[in-house]
Amino acid sequence: MQLASSFSGENALPANVLIPSNLVDHARAKRPPPPSDSSLPVLRRCDAAVPVHLSPVQTWVETLERRDSKQLGLVDLHPDVFAVPTRGPTSFYYMLPMKVRVQGIKIALSSKLTQDCLHVVDTLNIPTPDPQYLMDLIRYRHWGESVLIVDV
Repeated sequence: MQLASSFSGENALPANVLIPSNLVDHARAKRPPPPSDSSLPVLRRCDAAVPVHLSPVQTWVETLERRDSKQLGLVDLHPDVFAVPTRGPTSFYYMLPMKVRVQGIKIALSSKLTQDCLHVVDTLNIPTPDPQYLMDLIRYRHWGESVLIVDV
C-alpha cells in the first residue's frame, strides 16, 4: 500500500517506497479532504502573510467533547509550515539551534498532515477530568499510538 496525500490525491512518496502491511491501520477510516464548496465555516484563518504563489492548506476541526469525530468546520494552515512534500530531519546528539528545531516541527506537522494524521480540535475542554477519557477517545477515533496535544 502506498502513502497518499489526502488533499492532492497524488502519492506523497515515490512509487518504490511502500508501507509494510503490518504498519497499516485498516480500522482507521480515511477522512475525506475538505471540499472547496463546504458549507462548514472556516473557524480560523491564516493571519500571517502568505506568498502570492501559495495558498493556505485547509483541514478539518474536530472536538474532544464527544466520542464521535463530527467535523465542526475548517482551519486554514500556513503553506510555509504545512508544506508538501516533506523531508525527514537530520539526527543530532546535542541541542539544535532554534532555526533547526523550528524546521523540525514544521516537517513533523507537515508529515502528519500529509498522512492524514493531523487532527485539529476546537477546544481542549473535555467533559471529565479523568485522563482515561482522553485515552479512550484516542483509541475510539483510531488516532494512533502517539498523540501530541498542543494548545496555542
